[in-house]
Amino acid sequence: MTWDKDNVKQLRLALKLTQVEFAELLGCRQQTISEWEQGMYAPANAYGKLLSQLRLRSPSFEIQESIQQTRSLQSFNTPKTDTVTDSDTFFNTENQYDRPFDPAID
Repeated sequence: MTWDKDNVKQLRLALKLTQVEFAELLGCRQQTISEWEQGMYAPANAYGKLLSQLRLRSPSFEIQESIQQTRSLQSFNTPKTDTVTDSDTFFNTENQYDRPFDPAID
């Protein structure tokens, strides 16, 4: 599973934890959780594995995830009218998540 901002927040809410409590559970800073949920960074390596383990133990997250997948399929069937331009490709920030794991930051 890819841990993007929506999945991290859904898991935290499914566990009924605040950002501070979630950070303590994972052994990181609250600011790190906030940055994940804002999409500034994505959990990588060890944190991604920890989140995956927590997800397996949270049945309510599975229900939310299936609802989200259903919505994604519905939006997939909706025709898109937007066109992609070269500037859209140039300013795409998806690669901001492809950074090496840094325990000092995470």
